[in-house]
Amino acid sequence: MSRLLLRRLLSGVCSAALAIVGAAVQAHEYYAEGFLLVHPWANPTEPGATEVPVYFDIDDIVREDRLVSASAHWAGSAELRPGDDRATPALAALSFGPGVAVEFGPGNPHLLLSGVKLPLQWGRSYSLTMVFEKAGPIVVMVSVGAH
Repeated sequence: MSRLLLRRLLSGVCSAALAIVGAAVQAHEYYAEGFLLVHPWANPTEPGATEVPVYFDIDDIVREDRLVSASAHWAGSAELRPGDDRATPALAALSFGPGVAVEFGPGNPHLLLSGVKLPLQWGRSYSLTMVFEKAGPIVVMVSVGAH
C-alpha cells in the first residue's frame, strides 16, 4: 500500500472517530425552552444499593422555570434534595431564573432516586425523565462514572 493511500485511509478513520466522539459529547447537553440542561451523571452503585444521587447543571437560563419532578423506570421514586443532609426535608420543586447557572452536585441540590432496581454500571447510561413546570418533560441519559 502506498504511503499516500495509507495516510488518506488513516486520516479518514481519525475523522470518523472524532465525529463519533463529538456526537457523544454533544449528547450530554439537552436544550429546553429557556435553558440548557448539562451532563446528567451518577456514580456507579454496588449490587443491592437502593439509592443513587443524580447530578447535572442548568445553564444558559433565559427564563424562569421550576424542576417539579423526575422519574426513571429503573427506580421506584425520585425526590429533590437540597443537599447531602438527610435530616433536611426534600424540596417540592426547585426554581431557577435568568442569569444564574444552577449546579446540582455533591453538597448542592440534586435528585435522589430511591428503590433502585439494578446496579448502575460504570460507562453505561440510563434514561431519566425530568419534568419542568414550563419546559415540560425532558428525557435525558444519566452517564455513570463519567463526570
